[in-house]
Amino acid sequence: MLLPRLEKGNVSCETCKATRKVLEKIEKEAEHCGKIIKYLVDFSRPIVLQKEKVDLNALLEESLSLMDFYVDDRRKIELSLAEDLPPVLVDSTRIKQVFMNLAKNAFEAMEEKGGVLTITTQLRVLVPKFSFAKDARGVKEPSPFIEVVFADTGKGIPKEKLSRIFEPFFTTKSQGAGLGLSICYGIVRAHRGFMEVDSVEGKGTQFRVLLPVKDDGDVQASA
Repeated sequence: MLLPRLEKGNVSCETCKATRKVLEKIEKEAEHCGKIIKYLVDFSRPIVLQKEKVDLNALLEESLSLMDFYVDDRRKIELSLAEDLPPVLVDSTRIKQVFMNLAKNAFEAMEEKGGVLTITTQLRVLVPKFSFAKDARGVKEPSPFIEVVFADTGKGIPKEKLSRIFEPFFTTKSQGAGLGLSICYGIVRAHRGFMEVDSVEGKGTQFRVLLPVKDDGDVQASA
């Protein structure tokens, strides 16, 4: 926060009301600038991971529990989580950041018309040269990954913008730093994982996050 919170007291005179509106607008813009500064700081720092073995389904549900205020009669979440997934070695704070960012983007994409965010998890095996994940075709041997898919029925992303979606400072929003997805992509790659997006304008968007079950360094993490 760059400005203190405004007190929401009763205001009687029109001048005070107008002044309050101006101050609230300034506060909103200051908060936006603060977020941009935070993104810039995060983006400029090397990603240092504090890894621990976690149940990815449990981590996902914990992340979504913090997003309840987005869910209403028009926007819903449906979960389809695979049972008996092996634990993964990840930085839980960082991966939670990825999950929350993807969920937030999905809810914002469904803000106008509503819709459903469907989140699925499953165990997948990436095979060298024939992987279904484009970025993962450099794996050296068949490798188990946990796939987490965020699929929304929102407004979608224009085809001409899709290839740039993970670029720093690129955004499809009217307000935004354009660093959220770029940071998420960097976090996933730092875990030797992969992240992909598919979208159809007017129908919805699907993000896929793949995190390795084995943390043996077989997959290169460079972006």
